[in-house]
Amino acid sequence: MSITYDNKCRQCEDGIIRKGDQEVICDVCEGYGYLMTFEGYALIEFLQRRGYGEPMSPHAEEDLGNMLGD
Repeated sequence: MSITYDNKCRQCEDGIIRKGDQEVICDVCEGYGYLMTFEGYALIEFLQRRGYGEPMSPHAEEDLGNMLGD
């Protein structure tokens, strides 16, 4: 059984909407590029109860991934 925690946002490309030569952050997914499913929210709540609930922006997540060496 495969569980899906998020789905790709259909309104943008990786959190960015291009309008001509301008780029703006998608207001649907708030720049993440993905929308969480019910299972995703349940996982976040579980992790928060265990002390792992630090919210991060997409840029902070990327920086952390770069620091850890993906």
